[in-house]
Amino acid sequence: MARMKTKDEKRKMAFPSDYGSHASMIDESETEDLNDPKRVVIRDNHGTYITDRKRLDTGMADPNRYSSLRV
Repeated sequence: MARMKTKDEKRKMAFPSDYGSHASMIDESETEDLNDPKRVVIRDNHGTYITDRKRLDTGMADPNRYSSLRV
C-alpha cells in the first residue's frame, strides 16, 4: 500500500518553479550561439528550450517551457 507524505517530507525542487523560466536556468553557451539579445536557451530537467528574455523571473508560467515542442 502506498504511503502518504507528511508535511515534513517536502518535495525537493531542482529549479525555482515547475513551469516558469528563470535566469538561473540559462544555458550561456547555447544562448551565445543564438546571436539574438532578446532570446535565451533554457535548460531544465526535460532538456533545452528557447524563450524570450522578457519571460524570465516574472512569476508566470512560460508556455515555451511546458510546451511539447522542444529544441
